[in-house]
Amino acid sequence: MNRVLEQAMKDLEIINTAIDNDLSTGVMQKYIDFIFILKGRYSALIEKFSSDFSESYYTFDFFRQEEVFSPLLLRKDILLIKGKIDTFVKMEGVDYAYNKDSGKIIIYNNPSSTNTSTNTSTNTNTNTNTVNVDSTNLIRIIENNTGISEEEIQELISKIREIEEIVKDSNLTKSKKWQKIKNISKFILDKGIDIGIAFLPYLAQTTVLI
Repeated sequence: MNRVLEQAMKDLEIINTAIDNDLSTGVMQKYIDFIFILKGRYSALIEKFSSDFSESYYTFDFFRQEEVFSPLLLRKDILLIKGKIDTFVKMEGVDYAYNKDSGKIIIYNNPSSTNTSTNTSTNTNTNTNTVNVDSTNLIRIIENNTGISEEEIQELISKIREIEEIVKDSNLTKSKKWQKIKNISKFILDKGIDIGIAFLPYLAQTTVLI
């Protein structure tokens, strides 16, 4: 595994630990500093990596008449970073799981240590199942989202089914598939941060199949 991916896996371990733990006052500044480091580290690797983040982690408290720190804004940015780095890692062909007990990441597929020609047919079958599973989970998250209307829910599900059909279409070239999926992805990502975070891992798995 190359150094960039190794660093990404280490960053994901820290991010997952932050998500699992309460963002107490004592560790907030640590993670704010970490977010700035990640912005500098990945901006050159991931297009628009630094976009969509909060401009400040303070909100005005009308009762106290002063600005107070907002753990919710910080947590939102941590989740957003996780989605972006997770997508980057999976697009590089790495599949992993996070062990909450140890705080470590278990790597299932290391692209630098596998034989491409041997695994071609096996990976196709495995990834197809993964996309189906991710699609089911993604649709469940969309259906349970109270911030969008029933009409929008059905529209989003329809777009996900459309992506699945594009992936399966053997008459389309890889570039045409990606162009179609990219256009649909923009529509889905515009539906809010919660939908976006859920969609990014699914998009990463999908691009592996193109």
